[in-house]
Amino acid sequence: QTDVVELKIVSLTAPETIRVEALMKTTVPNVKVEKLERVQNQWLWEQYVTHRSRMFRKNAGVINELELFHGTRGTDPELIYGGEEGFDMRYSRAGAWGQGNYFALNASYSNAYAYSHPLSGFKQMFLVKVLTGDSIQMEPTRSLRKAPMKTSGSGINYEYEIGRAV
Repeated sequence: QTDVVELKIVSLTAPETIRVEALMKTTVPNVKVEKLERVQNQWLWEQYVTHRSRMFRKNAGVINELELFHGTRGTDPELIYGGEEGFDMRYSRAGAWGQGNYFALNASYSNAYAYSHPLSGFKQMFLVKVLTGDSIQMEPTRSLRKAPMKTSGSGINYEYEIGRAV
């Protein structure tokens, strides 16, 4: 890879595309993937690897790496994958658990927030690796600014809040 950020077009017949479409079809049965692009951003990957290593040490090996969907509403996805910040809180709105970046196991949830390309009308969403680490299940709290402290008295916060939106 020569550029810091590259979009790699993945063939519609490639195993990667078939896997992603099958994953989406579990909750959006009529979906058809028209184009799949793999984002390769060296800056964001370096941050991810560093954060993963830190989380591994902090949580005695608990990283909980998941593949989750994310819709960007009216924000052009390029603003997320094309820079140094990635999923930037400045583009976030307050949701059921406060201001934050929200990810979903089900494509159907993120599909409701998918970006509609202004020229083609096609919807775009991310399928990303997310490190959920040591997480806490909690009821919605719109005023939340960050994950709560662990009850162990360690002064360490949970990485993520996990809840069920209704």
